[in-house]
Amino acid sequence: MIKNNLLIAFRQFRNFYSQLNFIGLVIGFTVFILILSWVNEEVSYDHFHPDYQSTYRVLDNMPKEDGGIQISARTPAPLAAKIKAQIEGIDKTCYLRQTEFFIKHEETGFYKFGVVASPDFFRMFHFPVVKGSIEGFEKETDKIIITESLARIYFGDQDPIGKTFTVAYRDIEVIAVIKDVPTHSHMQFDYVIPTSFLKAAGIADLDSWKSYIYHTYIQSNKNAGEIEAKIQDIINKDDPEANSKLSIQKLEDVHLHSQNIDGNLKGQGNVMYVKLFSWISIFILVIVCINYSNLATAKSIKRAKEIGVRKVIGAQRAQLVGYFFLESFVYVVFAFGLALALSWLLFPSFNKLAETNLTFSLSQPRLWIYLVSAIVASTVLSGLFPAWIVSAQNPIAALKGFAKASTKTILLRRTLLVIQFVVSISLLLGTLMVQQHLNYIQTKDLGYTKERVLSFTAIRKIRAEYPSLKQELLALPEVESVSANSANISFADNWNSAIDWNGKNKDLDIPFYQLMVDADFIKTYSIQLTQGRSFSSDIISDSSAVILNEEALKQIGFKDPIHQIIKIDDQPFHIVGIAKNFHFKSMHHKIDPMILFINPAAFYLVSVKLSPGNTLEQMKKIETIYKKYAQDRPFDYTFLEDDLNKLYVAEARTEKIFTSSSILAFFISAMGLIGIVLFSSEQRSKEMAIRKVIGASVAQLMNLLSFEYILIALIGFCIAAPLMYVYMDRWLQDFAYHDSISPYIFALTGFMSLVFPWFIVSFQTFRAARQNPVKNLKND
Repeated sequence: MIKNNLLIAFRQFRNFYSQLNFIGLVIGFTVFILILSWVNEEVSYDHFHPDYQSTYRVLDNMPKEDGGIQISARTPAPLAAKIKAQIEGIDKTCYLRQTEFFIKHEETGFYKFGVVASPDFFRMFHFPVVKGSIEGFEKETDKIIITESLARIYFGDQDPIGKTFTVAYRDIEVIAVIKDVPTHSHMQFDYVIPTSFLKAAGIADLDSWKSYIYHTYIQSNKNAGEIEAKIQDIINKDDPEANSKLSIQKLEDVHLHSQNIDGNLKGQGNVMYVKLFSWISIFILVIVCINYSNLATAKSIKRAKEIGVRKVIGAQRAQLVGYFFLESFVYVVFAFGLALALSWLLFPSFNKLAETNLTFSLSQPRLWIYLVSAIVASTVLSGLFPAWIVSAQNPIAALKGFAKASTKTILLRRTLLVIQFVVSISLLLGTLMVQQHLNYIQTKDLGYTKERVLSFTAIRKIRAEYPSLKQELLALPEVESVSANSANISFADNWNSAIDWNGKNKDLDIPFYQLMVDADFIKTYSIQLTQGRSFSSDIISDSSAVILNEEALKQIGFKDPIHQIIKIDDQPFHIVGIAKNFHFKSMHHKIDPMILFINPAAFYLVSVKLSPGNTLEQMKKIETIYKKYAQDRPFDYTFLEDDLNKLYVAEARTEKIFTSSSILAFFISAMGLIGIVLFSSEQRSKEMAIRKVIGASVAQLMNLLSFEYILIALIGFCIAAPLMYVYMDRWLQDFAYHDSISPYIFALTGFMSLVFPWFIVSFQTFRAARQNPVKNLKND
């Protein structure tokens, strides 16, 4: 019996409607698998560590004047050891800092991202060693552990163990090679160096409680709430003025649940996008299943005699239902198999589209749970309505040729079409809304000039001779201005809460972001001043001067701020100017208090404002001057516009996936709609022939048949529009700065959602209406 049913199911594939169904299933499942692979990667971050469930990141919570809390992932270096020593039940602790050193071996050198970490790093986190040993890392200073990829870059097929790198003018020995860091790790690096190296190289003071630049991790099998209760006041016990409360965050939550936390490591994810893309993949699956159900229920009239014969020879309704589920299952499984192969072929293109570096793998049990669940759900959704409707046919009427679609069947088909339009229109609305927001980000006035500004790293040699370098650069006609600063203006995340002034509320520990700059910083970035003046290299006292942004002035509260005194780490500074607020972080965050002051020792970036002209020629001249001061270093620079675009990678990815998904959704919907219209035209061919005989024009027939689908599309738009407005408005709240949703988007989407079905239906009905009516009536 099963064999016969399978044969009949396969024979159905010769039918045009069945082929449409199958193609739709393959496309939908391919999209589902591709998006699901990305989602699975995002939700499995850091799960490869054996003890990830008992590992936590320590966070610093500071009260703000507006009653909110400033949460930061950055903590002082001594905190890890203090937690281990003073709190019972903490098994291991470590702290680390992300770095970008110039790594040189013989004549080969590159800037590479890595981490400096304390001794327990490799005991807490699982990064398998493939060569050498990590023992020296725990005990010595000038050691380095590198990844397989970095080993290949520098040493090819040679054994790297014992080889020497030059880092920060110190020679360090390679003692181990580890496997490349998995893509689903929230910390990405090419090498690991002991934290003691920073102290030996004179880069950092590891005993300072004032330097909040490290990430602290703890490991404990105790209850998280119990740990947090013990840990929260550990800094305040020794430093009551710190006014800082600590909390902990699960390691598995770091990647996706840190949007409101400052100081994260690079490459942070966002749980909202995971949910969004999960829904998109489900929506695509729903559209595919609706297509299948609609076409299957529509063609059920043609199969009425088959069902009638089955019932006459003794088939029960349960058996018929089982057969249609079997047919649905066969189509789904074969479509899923083909979709898996197609996904494997398209994975490189998907990586490029989503700007990811995933590998296609079906080895994870969690992924198979999702896939099997999708197969079962698709089988049920695709086969339920056809099985229910067709098995209910009256066998006598079916055998006499009187079977026709019931009112319930037609209502069901229309309902499914409405759902399909709701999903398709929702994706289109989402695409247009995301595009509008990206355009807002790209065109919004940031408070500074972003065009034709480049930055390069100020290594130690350049810092030592910066005045000479600056004068040589300014002598070029291609250069308008030169400045130096401690961090990139697009992502300045160095803050200090040790700021004091007359009248300050001592119960608050307000974090002020700080940027160390030279005298021409304001000029280079064209930042506007609302009060006072800019720094001047001719005024000696400006070495202890500061410029505040408007938000900092608001927090301090001075009515006449110029020449007023504030203290930074107990050192007095006088205010010489107030800068108009500018965005020094992404628009996810509101503009915080910012202090600018001069500190040549902290000049880690040189910024150059170019004149309009041939950029390639300009860069060659700047590189020539750069090489005079850093002969052994590559001229590694970035343009500010590119740095800003990196802040919105997730939003750009969302726009691309939304656009692709909406195009596919409309394509799949079009396939289903073509099938339904073809079938409907075929069923109503005699009606159209009679109407044509009695004088109806082709245009009247087209309007008659297309009205139903235009009405369905209109209903779908009326449902989708408010739903997407609410959802996308919530998405926009994730940004401190955003534009309101334009009514133009709804007008354009409404127009497109009505024209889309009208065009498809009109094209098909035009062909049917032009047929000779005699041909359709001659059999009656």
